[in-house]
Amino acid sequence: MVKWLSEQRAGRRVILIAEDQSGLLGMVQLVFRLPLGYDDPEAANGMDVAMMEGLRVREGVPTEIGTELVGEVQRVAMKRNIKTLTFLLPMNNNRAIAQARSWGFEEFRIMAEPNKMLAFFRKSVD
Repeated sequence: MVKWLSEQRAGRRVILIAEDQSGLLGMVQLVFRLPLGYDDPEAANGMDVAMMEGLRVREGVPTEIGTELVGEVQRVAMKRNIKTLTFLLPMNNNRAIAQARSWGFEEFRIMAEPNKMLAFFRKSVD
Protein backbone atom coordinates (compact mmCIF):
# COMPACT_ATOMS: atom_id res chain seq x y z
CA MET A 1 0.00 0.00 0.00
CA VAL A 2 2.83 2.42 0.82
CA LYS A 3 4.33 1.80 -2.63
CA TRP A 4 0.99 2.61 -4.28
CA LEU A 5 0.68 5.84 -2.35
CA SER A 6 4.21 6.95 -3.22
CA GLU A 7 3.53 6.19 -6.88
CA GLN A 8 0.31 8.18 -6.68
CA ARG A 9 2.20 11.14 -5.21
CA ALA A 10 4.70 10.85 -8.08
CA GLY A 11 1.85 10.97 -10.62
CA ARG A 12 2.38 7.43 -11.92
CA ARG A 13 -1.06 6.20 -10.79
CA VAL A 14 -4.39 7.29 -9.36
CA ILE A 15 -6.55 5.29 -6.98
CA LEU A 16 -10.32 5.58 -7.39
CA ILE A 17 -12.67 4.56 -4.60
CA ALA A 18 -16.42 3.90 -4.60
CA GLU A 19 -18.19 4.32 -1.28
CA ASP A 20 -21.59 5.03 0.19
CA GLN A 21 -23.04 5.42 3.67
CA SER A 22 -22.17 1.76 4.42
CA GLY A 23 -18.49 2.31 3.67
CA LEU A 24 -16.07 1.20 0.98
CA LEU A 25 -17.75 -0.52 -1.98
CA GLY A 26 -14.79 -0.95 -4.29
CA MET A 27 -11.59 0.45 -5.69
CA VAL A 28 -9.46 0.45 -8.81
CA GLN A 29 -6.15 1.95 -9.84
CA LEU A 30 -5.17 3.59 -13.09
CA VAL A 31 -1.45 3.15 -13.70
CA PHE A 32 0.12 5.62 -16.13
CA ARG A 33 3.64 4.23 -15.80
CA LEU A 34 4.67 0.94 -14.20
CA PRO A 35 7.26 0.92 -11.38
CA LEU A 36 10.95 0.75 -12.28
CA GLY A 37 11.97 -2.77 -13.20
CA TYR A 38 8.48 -3.58 -14.54
CA ASP A 39 8.59 -1.46 -17.71
CA ASP A 40 6.12 -2.67 -20.31
CA PRO A 41 5.22 0.06 -22.82
CA GLU A 42 2.39 -2.05 -24.26
CA ALA A 43 0.73 -2.11 -20.82
CA ALA A 44 1.48 1.42 -19.53
CA ASN A 45 3.93 3.78 -21.18
CA GLY A 46 3.51 7.07 -19.33
CA MET A 47 2.08 8.75 -22.42
CA ASP A 48 -0.93 7.30 -24.23
CA VAL A 49 -1.26 3.77 -22.79
CA ALA A 50 -2.34 3.16 -19.18
CA MET A 51 -3.26 0.06 -17.19
CA MET A 52 -6.32 -0.52 -15.04
CA GLU A 53 -5.16 -2.51 -12.02
CA GLY A 54 -6.44 -3.89 -8.74
CA LEU A 55 -10.16 -3.65 -9.46
CA ARG A 56 -11.89 -4.93 -6.33
CA VAL A 57 -15.45 -4.73 -5.06
CA ARG A 58 -16.72 -5.71 -1.65
CA GLU A 59 -18.54 -9.04 -1.47
CA GLY A 60 -22.26 -8.65 -2.04
CA VAL A 61 -21.93 -5.33 -3.87
CA PRO A 62 -23.89 -5.18 -7.15
CA THR A 63 -21.77 -5.72 -10.28
CA GLU A 64 -22.80 -2.25 -11.44
CA ILE A 65 -20.30 -0.79 -8.96
CA GLY A 66 -17.42 -2.43 -10.84
CA THR A 67 -18.84 -1.15 -14.10
CA GLU A 68 -19.12 2.37 -12.66
CA LEU A 69 -15.49 2.22 -11.48
CA VAL A 70 -14.38 1.14 -14.97
CA GLY A 71 -16.39 4.00 -16.48
CA GLU A 72 -14.71 6.47 -14.14
CA VAL A 73 -11.28 5.04 -15.02
CA GLN A 74 -12.10 5.67 -18.69
CA ARG A 75 -13.15 9.27 -17.95
CA VAL A 76 -9.91 9.93 -16.05
CA ALA A 77 -7.91 8.28 -18.85
CA MET A 78 -9.56 10.47 -21.48
CA LYS A 79 -8.77 13.61 -19.45
CA ARG A 80 -5.12 12.47 -19.40
CA ASN A 81 -5.11 11.87 -23.19
CA ILE A 82 -4.79 8.10 -22.78
CA LYS A 83 -5.70 6.38 -26.05
CA THR A 84 -5.43 2.73 -24.92
CA LEU A 85 -6.45 1.21 -21.61
CA THR A 86 -5.05 -2.21 -20.62
CA PHE A 87 -6.07 -4.77 -18.02
CA LEU A 88 -4.30 -7.93 -16.80
CA LEU A 89 -6.14 -11.04 -15.59
CA PRO A 90 -5.29 -14.63 -14.67
CA MET A 91 -6.40 -16.88 -17.52
CA ASN A 92 -8.17 -19.25 -15.13
CA ASN A 93 -10.60 -16.54 -13.97
CA ASN A 94 -13.33 -17.06 -16.57
CA ARG A 95 -15.82 -14.80 -14.79
CA ALA A 96 -13.41 -11.84 -14.73
CA ILE A 97 -12.41 -12.41 -18.36
CA ALA A 98 -16.07 -12.45 -19.43
CA GLN A 99 -16.65 -9.24 -17.47
CA ALA A 100 -13.62 -7.54 -19.06
CA ARG A 101 -14.89 -8.52 -22.50
CA SER A 102 -18.34 -7.11 -21.65
CA TRP A 103 -16.60 -3.77 -20.94
CA GLY A 104 -15.08 -3.86 -24.43
CA PHE A 105 -11.61 -5.21 -23.63
CA GLU A 106 -9.98 -7.62 -26.08
CA GLU A 107 -7.14 -10.03 -25.37
CA PHE A 108 -3.86 -9.04 -26.99
CA ARG A 109 -1.12 -11.00 -25.21
CA ILE A 110 -0.57 -14.01 -22.95
CA MET A 111 2.26 -14.18 -20.44
CA ALA A 112 3.47 -17.18 -18.47
CA GLU A 113 4.22 -16.70 -14.77
CA PRO A 114 5.75 -19.46 -12.61
CA ASN A 115 2.37 -20.53 -11.18
CA LYS A 116 -0.18 -19.19 -13.66
CA MET A 117 -0.89 -17.84 -17.10
CA LEU A 118 -1.88 -14.20 -17.46
CA ALA A 119 -3.89 -12.57 -20.24
CA PHE A 120 -3.46 -8.93 -21.20
CA PHE A 121 -6.54 -7.11 -22.48
CA ARG A 122 -6.86 -3.68 -24.04
CA LYS A 123 -9.42 -1.30 -25.43
CA SER A 124 -9.43 2.07 -27.09
CA VAL A 125 -10.56 4.93 -24.91
CA ASP A 126 -12.98 7.16 -26.82
